Amino acid sequence: MQDKRLKIFTWNVHGTYMNNLVKTGHDFYIPIKPERPYNYDGKTPGYKWPSNAHEIKVKQIKDFQYDLIILQTPQQVTEEQNLVLTKKQRKVPKIFIVHSPFKKDPIEYFEDKEKKKMMLQVRDKILPTINAIAHVSKYGLKQWNRAFPNAKSKSKVIYHCIEVPSINWKGNIKKAVTAINNLPERIECGPDIWQKVSKKAPVVLFGANSEKLGGKGLIKNNKLKKELSKYRVYFNPTTASSLPMAMLEAMSIGLPVVTT
Repeated sequence: MQDKRLKIFTWNVHGTYMNNLVKTGHDFYIPIKPERPYNYDGKTPGYKWPSNAHEIKVKQIKDFQYDLIILQTPQQVTEEQNLVLTKKQRKVPKIFIVHSPFKKDPIEYFEDKEKKKMMLQVRDKILPTINAIAHVSKYGLKQWNRAFPNAKSKSKVIYHCIEVPSINWKGNIKKAVTAINNLPERIECGPDIWQKVSKKAPVVLFGANSEKLGGKGLIKNNKLKKELSKYRVYFNPTTASSLPMAMLEAMSIGLPVVTT
């Protein structure tokens, strides 16, 4: 007997992750707004999307009955779901995906006046309403178990997944390569480390807003692996982020990796 094919509602906040998540075969309903603002990117351009990924307008959200809701940010739990989902829709089981780890010992967050408010909100307002918590790394799970011991029983690690392409590493360009979106603004991804290394060795940077650091700008995902295959090594400068999917994609084509 086949398992039930679920109708899942979720916002797209990470194009590569979402594109792989929908390949589980369930029906995903992904909202979109004009100009594609945060939370409403729909099916991110540049990816090949399967037929079970359904892009819906905000006014259509209430027309469906979902079996599961996937949330990926605290804001989606405390605000966004209340704005677009009906009371009946919000009663279905919910999974919260934790993408990024804390930037330091989470216990220290409780000792900081501003961050303590956020931590208490997660502990007292968010976690009690979630049925299951998915972490993308054991490191993230360990941090959350330390910060929120009561969440242990409903937490599990589900690693990132990617498709292995039919592209092989060539390495004809004698440079390293990095692919990170918005690196200048993402301290946890190591922009300072990347800049220091780029002054000592030839490193090419791809990603949204990478031009601020002398990079080549955004490259669509369907062209990324082919572009990565041209370089000698992939350099990952991240310090407190989760395992970068671009690095996994580099590994999937046989590109050697140097990482923090």
